[in-house]
Amino acid sequence: MTSDEVNGAEHSIPLPFCIRFSKKGPANQHLIASVEPNDDFPLGIARDTIRGWIREQGCEDWWIDEEAIAHLSREVNRLERTREYTVAEQKDCGIEIQVAADRLKAWIRVSRSYGGTPLTEALIRQALEEHQVNFGINEELLRQILQEGECERVLIAEGVPPLPGENARFEPLVHESTHKGAPQERADGTVDYKNLGLFLSVAPGTPLMKRIPPSEGTPGTAIDGNSIPAPQAFDRSPHAGVGTAISDTNPDVVVATRAGQPYFEDNSVRVDQTLEVASVNPSTGNVSFDGNIIIRGPVEPGFKVEAGQDLTILDTVEGADLVAGRNLSLITGVYGRSKTNITVEGNLEARFLSDCTVRCGGNIEIIDLIAHCNVECGGILYVGKHGGKGQISGGRLLALREIRAQILGTVSEASTVVEIGPSRSLIHRKARVDEKLDAFEQELAGIEKELIDIEIRPQGREQMGETLHRKAAELFEAIGELKKEQEMLQGKLEASGNGRIRAEEVHRGVTLCIGPRRQTVSERITYLDFRMPDENTPSV
Repeated sequence: MTSDEVNGAEHSIPLPFCIRFSKKGPANQHLIASVEPNDDFPLGIARDTIRGWIREQGCEDWWIDEEAIAHLSREVNRLERTREYTVAEQKDCGIEIQVAADRLKAWIRVSRSYGGTPLTEALIRQALEEHQVNFGINEELLRQILQEGECERVLIAEGVPPLPGENARFEPLVHESTHKGAPQERADGTVDYKNLGLFLSVAPGTPLMKRIPPSEGTPGTAIDGNSIPAPQAFDRSPHAGVGTAISDTNPDVVVATRAGQPYFEDNSVRVDQTLEVASVNPSTGNVSFDGNIIIRGPVEPGFKVEAGQDLTILDTVEGADLVAGRNLSLITGVYGRSKTNITVEGNLEARFLSDCTVRCGGNIEIIDLIAHCNVECGGILYVGKHGGKGQISGGRLLALREIRAQILGTVSEASTVVEIGPSRSLIHRKARVDEKLDAFEQELAGIEKELIDIEIRPQGREQMGETLHRKAAELFEAIGELKKEQEMLQGKLEASGNGRIRAEEVHRGVTLCIGPRRQTVSERITYLDFRMPDENTPSV
């Protein structure tokens, strides 16, 4: 039989003479069992019997060392000399507090009282106070710990961490279309498949990006009740990339200094003057850009390409509209299908133009052919550049200064009108300038009359005089600019009188016009130099 098997028979055995209990330690907190060698327990002592003896010593609430009891139970009949066993210990409740380095958290571990000082709320609060923990205490958890008398390591207090302010950020002031890439329904219910809003373009002076200053953070509170300063937010200045500058009026704003496409990167923005497009088709929709445009593929029918500056197209254009704020370069040409309108403020270069309407403010240079087109040129129209075929076949062509070609007309005598003179738009522009200039001069004369009257009778009219002086200065400046434009336009109109039409070959049916002089060719001509008569006679 083991000592446990004799538990029931021996649990009431009186304490034998070979075993004595005593209390030792600074506070008599240890219960010692001194056991002398004996033959009283050949089978050992039941552990419950030992526990009963411990209770008889008044230590039933003490911590029992079960391992020491097990040794005593097994070794009691094998001892050769007196041996002491510490079988119980009186223990106060234990409170351990741990505080995080940032003083935002505190943890507590409580060990149970065994016959010693019991756990009380005052003891817990005293331990917390010793570690300067007086804020963010979990009162509900504290009551639970008091009820259970012990706990493993748990979070007993938590402060309020500081909230950092938001770092300086940079907000774009121009945005892509809200329907980028998606067809839009028109007001009449039809769907616009061409204006897809894929390309963002800006003009000089456009505000592009704004710095939003950093915001202040929110202070926190540590578990000792002290305030924790909020971390300082990171601040940066905006960076003006290529094609941009810091605004003169707001150092937090970056503005465009040239037309083009903006590209944003963190605190910087740049403006690229050139937009490159693979081709123009239903996947791109219409293309409109304030800078330069390069299109490497074809432009399909029904679409429109509009460049604020130069437009270059490396493949063919078919039935599409083209607008260039400066120059247009068509490496191949245009099949207009009587649907293409081309508007160019500067010069135009192409290999051929067919069945289209052209309005060009500068020179036009065509290598091979202009066929069945309506053309207005504000400079020189030259067909046959770089040794090309140089034929004008059908249509109406108007140039301000000169028309030069290898061949005018066709063997089939297609109706071809070739004319030197100002365009309707130039005439209308000159008329508008004249009208505006006249109105400004009349207004200025009226102001000058009022100023003379104020000088004679100035009483109480000083402020009115200052306003009129400012207005007069503005009008004087505007009149000066209009006169310059008027002179330039007048020069162009007069230049057409000195224009000429030249060709190596002219077919029947071609009509030649310079000012009031008009002539239709009735027989094939091998060389033509057609001008207004002066001291020389036009050569046909």
